[in-house]
Amino acid sequence: MRLFLLVTFLIVDVHCFAQKKDFILNGSINIDTGNIQLLLDVPGDYSPDPVVKETFVNHGRFVFKGKIIDPLPYKIRWSNNYISGTFFIESGAQSVVCNTDSFRVIPQIENESTIELLRYQSFFASYFFEAKKMRLAFDSLREIYNGHFPPDILKRKDSLRTRYEDRYLALFKQYLKNNPHSLVSLPELARSLQFGYSPMYHKIYNSSGSLKNTHIGEVLGEKLMAARAINIGMPFPKLNVLDTAQKATLLDMSRGYSKHTLIDFWFSHCAPCLSQFPAYQELYKKYSRQQFEIIGVSVDKEKFLPDWKEIIQKRSLNWPQYLDKNGVLANDLGFQIFPTNFLLDKHGVVVMRNVSVQDLENILTK
Repeated sequence: MRLFLLVTFLIVDVHCFAQKKDFILNGSINIDTGNIQLLLDVPGDYSPDPVVKETFVNHGRFVFKGKIIDPLPYKIRWSNNYISGTFFIESGAQSVVCNTDSFRVIPQIENESTIELLRYQSFFASYFFEAKKMRLAFDSLREIYNGHFPPDILKRKDSLRTRYEDRYLALFKQYLKNNPHSLVSLPELARSLQFGYSPMYHKIYNSSGSLKNTHIGEVLGEKLMAARAINIGMPFPKLNVLDTAQKATLLDMSRGYSKHTLIDFWFSHCAPCLSQFPAYQELYKKYSRQQFEIIGVSVDKEKFLPDWKEIIQKRSLNWPQYLDKNGVLANDLGFQIFPTNFLLDKHGVVVMRNVSVQDLENILTK
């Protein structure tokens, strides 16, 4: 892991020499005054200027300024009342019009990247619609069978997933063939990677031609390599974490903990993270440590460490808890969506990623 971080540091240092350009975003919004934020919609490594920007709206007008290398996806947020759909910012000056009644809708902005984003979404629209229908259908079946799919349904589920992945790969290759200088395809792939790695992403990336040589292409290549290192069938990497007393600890799963070990990445203000704990507690009581272990890894920021410790105590999270402060290691490993979990075998090899509670129970009962 130390070598990986050293290589990452050296590569990031090289990226710092990529040409940074100024951008200005002149905006209007249908509120008179208030604070609004400009949020980068990919991990901060892709941007030379990743800090969340905040500005004040004056008579419905606002301005954001910053640095950029390649066009990147952003969102605008006004408190808890409004968040825009994803749009792109390019170098130079551009104008955006936001409507707080249009929640998660792409705002009006005239630049080449956002215009291409609309074409991109249109190109994949039928695929995304059909894939969503398939997910919803299997979610319904999961409830009907209480997570215990019959073998024939499991076989069909795997077959359909393979078919949809093959179709997505073919569509992406066709899109890149039609748009060899695409401004949005790799940023969109970077956004998808946050939800978990698929070997398909490497195939898409390898077919992207000269786009790999852009700044975002180079960073994405590094993240794909890091994410592949924790793919199914790979040994879970050694992590330098902190324990609850904030003492440095090496988390080394190659030593073997139990027959099944769940590595759960979470943070204290993540509602979906917290909602899974009661089910985890039931499983933790039901099975011995030789059969099943859980290891929690918080990605909490420095200011939320008291909340992290309070949740561990109040919710009686009795399994080992560690800290990846500010989510640095999680980011290095290519994911920023939480909760994220990895199920390991007795040798510390990843056998499943983002396993549901129902699927986990199925595995433990075998």
